Amino acid sequence: MRVYDHIVVGGGLAGLAAAHRLRAQGASVVVLEKEARVGGKACTLQEDGFILEQGPLGFLDREPELRALAQSVGCALLEASPAVRARRLVWKGRLVCLPSGPWW
Repeated sequence: MRVYDHIVVGGGLAGLAAAHRLRAQGASVVVLEKEARVGGKACTLQEDGFILEQGPLGFLDREPELRALAQSVGCALLEASPAVRARRLVWKGRLVCLPSGPWW
């Protein structure tokens, strides 16, 4: 039986970030995830020629550590196109624009 220094429960972004940091410090780590894949709510689907993002669509990278973490695990970070700032949804058969800032 293998013995680990740390067990991380949950393979979402926070769990994976914690495991990555522990491994970078030389610890042996195992991540326990109940789903068939890691990543938490974030995933990309392709349907009928469209790319659909589920879960968080983005994040604020004001802290340099977050960008460094993403790059260290091989993620390519892309700046959002200004064209995607306009959010729309179909409501009662009509295309409706959503506010781009806080609703209050």
